[in-house]
Amino acid sequence: MRLHWASTLVLSVGCAAMETPIDAAATDAGAIDAAIDDAPVSDGGPALAPVEHATIIPRADPCVAAPAGEYGPITAYDRDEVDNPTWTAPHPKAVQVLVPSGGGATHPVIVYAHPFGGDDWTRVRTYLEILVSRDHVVVFPPYPVAGEPICERYDTLRGGIQRASAALGSLMDTTRVGFIGHSFGAGATPWLAHEAVVVDGWGSAGLFLYVNAPWYLYRMEPGDWADFPEATRLSLMLFEDDDTNDHRIGIEQIWTPFPRAEAFRMLRSSTHGSCAMTADHIVPATDSTLPDAVRFNALDTWGTIRYARALADCTLRADASACATIDGNASGALQMGRFADDGSDVPPMITSETPTPAHDESFYMFPISNESMYVCTPCDLI
Repeated sequence: MRLHWASTLVLSVGCAAMETPIDAAATDAGAIDAAIDDAPVSDGGPALAPVEHATIIPRADPCVAAPAGEYGPITAYDRDEVDNPTWTAPHPKAVQVLVPSGGGATHPVIVYAHPFGGDDWTRVRTYLEILVSRDHVVVFPPYPVAGEPICERYDTLRGGIQRASAALGSLMDTTRVGFIGHSFGAGATPWLAHEAVVVDGWGSAGLFLYVNAPWYLYRMEPGDWADFPEATRLSLMLFEDDDTNDHRIGIEQIWTPFPRAEAFRMLRSSTHGSCAMTADHIVPATDSTLPDAVRFNALDTWGTIRYARALADCTLRADASACATIDGNASGALQMGRFADDGSDVPPMITSETPTPAHDESFYMFPISNESMYVCTPCDLI
């Protein structure tokens, strides 16, 4: 098995022999809100001093040229760091907020919930910069690997989002918002989006959920799915050779209960000469220190990132051509580009209205039948 960010999950979140898990109603949301309200916010609003003014430098893959319009018109951004008072584990990490330099007076918001162990935002810097270049504020709320049980990690994610809004809300159009999640972050995404909608009133003018290779889902009750606005879009993206999270988790726990506009895509592995693209759990790996074979490539540019762009343009800006890409009606909607050496096609995405897993449960590190081993109840962690 290849090394990836989720490989430590068994050691860090396993609370197998434990009491009954708590549900969403049993969590102390008031305490979270109080912690956020009581903590100082460095002058608030746009007066918060950025820690970096960065220029966006487009990246390219030598094997497969990126799709047209990958980067937007914004060429620079301010990066703000905001303390998260709900991070109770040792060595807290700041919430990263990337704000476009230029564009609208306020900007639609995209929240990126990272995979387990992926709390360094620079691992997906290219991904986030592409989103910023298209005039979005991007919020990256980290959560700890050790020191918190599962549902406290959920609270840390939510607290980070709320904190970013408290500090920089004057620059954020929270009526238009998208939630992107990968692995553990993908499993948390429906609940994070639900809380933002029901508690905070976000997403009234546009909302999407984009879940990639999700780990187990917690805190969403069957009736909660109906709380999302009528026009909310959900997209589930799986990776053909992901041996970490059972495809059934995304299909049965997120795709199936979502009540309205939903889309499914699966990225496929391919090898062409020296160009190897493995559709495993590490996608997207835009800025990692991993071997070249799993770095920035068409699985990112034509796969996860193009789909994120289309979701944002469709849902947050009512772009009909982007909606056609999401719905699969546009010409080339499933296309993954062409190899530069001979112009041959990269294997296209798989789509289905009745998605099925690519492998038996025994293929995965976390099969769906093992969910009961990992519960939300607070516990002492290694």
